Amino acid sequence: MSPRISIRNLETDIIDKTQSRLTTHLVSLYKHIKNKFSKEYSPFESNNEFYIENIFGFVVLLEDSYIRREIIHQEAAKILKINTDSDEYKWMCSNLRVVNLYDYEKIVFHDENIFDHLTLIRDNESTWFNFGIYQGEVATCNEMNSAVYERQKVLRDIPKNSVNELDDLNLISK
Repeated sequence: MSPRISIRNLETDIIDKTQSRLTTHLVSLYKHIKNKFSKEYSPFESNNEFYIENIFGFVVLLEDSYIRREIIHQEAAKILKINTDSDEYKWMCSNLRVVNLYDYEKIVFHDENIFDHLTLIRDNESTWFNFGIYQGEVATCNEMNSAVYERQKVLRDIPKNSVNELDDLNLISK
């Protein structure tokens, strides 16, 4: 979905309609996961057991309207009759996201594991209502891991290269 152009004029009724649309989509996503996922269909070949804390869902926006995510989740909880102090509400806030397509693409096009980003958000309550899903800590960690891997690869090749050089000089034989 993308917001109406008139939302940029900060028209209250358009903001309310956009918020209502986002809430409706979040409610639909919640119901789909709770009522249909792995019950009416299984997206995988085998019948795996899914743990609810590891199930994530998105409402994807072509262009973000920047309506506060906390408000959208609270409104969805009212419609679903979920108490905001419950574990169910906490799961909804930590695992169901309203995301901008660009933010999703940033993870995909950088060939990063999206679940690393999602679990970091899930496990850190202060990030539940952030606008994005891209977590810089994950990217930094992946870059560091990549650099460490490359350095280890170079270090592993040193003994092989040394043996080859000594063999070439006829100082040892393989």
